[in-house]
Amino acid sequence: MKKNLLALSLSLGGVLLCAGGAHAQSSVEVSGVVDVFAGSIKNSGDAGRKSVVDSGGFTTSWFGFKGTEDLGGGLKANFQLTSFIKVDAGSQGRFANDTFFSRDANVSLSGSFGSVILGRWMAPNFLPSVVGNPLGDSFTFSPLILHMNVPLFNGTGWGATTPSDTGWSNQLVYSTPNIGGFKANLQYQFGEQAGNNGKKNVGANFFLLWRPADADRLL
Repeated sequence: MKKNLLALSLSLGGVLLCAGGAHAQSSVEVSGVVDVFAGSIKNSGDAGRKSVVDSGGFTTSWFGFKGTEDLGGGLKANFQLTSFIKVDAGSQGRFANDTFFSRDANVSLSGSFGSVILGRWMAPNFLPSVVGNPLGDSFTFSPLILHMNVPLFNGTGWGATTPSDTGWSNQLVYSTPNIGGFKANLQYQFGEQAGNNGKKNVGANFFLLWRPADADRLL
């Protein structure tokens, strides 16, 4: 667990919506969150404290694009391309060698049936960890997120989530519509290797909220 004292965190978010022609009924949204903090930190096992200006106190900073085009008949085609950034240093990603669009890189089709997503999107165990967490997805201040993401490995060959794979690449996701406050995501990650040696992961998460309208925030 990390102990943090005298820490000041500032998080700013912005959205710019640019609508296309009336006939296309399409839009592209530019959005992001900038989070930077200054404080004195001592991690478990450290010999002493250190003073830092760092990025990602309450949430990991990011920026990106998402777009929607109305196909008619209640169908919409969508895309998301979002990248993490370390604000304190101006570097891309969460750590060295992080891929550029490691937060989101996907296309989807949505309608009354729910939605189908192809590409990179969040891992199935990450969303439940942040929905009910008062400190959200903070890798700095939240004990739940810190302990959940300690690298682990067991005899089955499955590794626990780490900050590098809070999202899954090469996945197919089906998200149900909001059914009276119930919502579910069913996820399959392709191994993309010939034969039976490719790593294939299956995951799911389910939500039942007190206020049915809140279920729309889970996608």
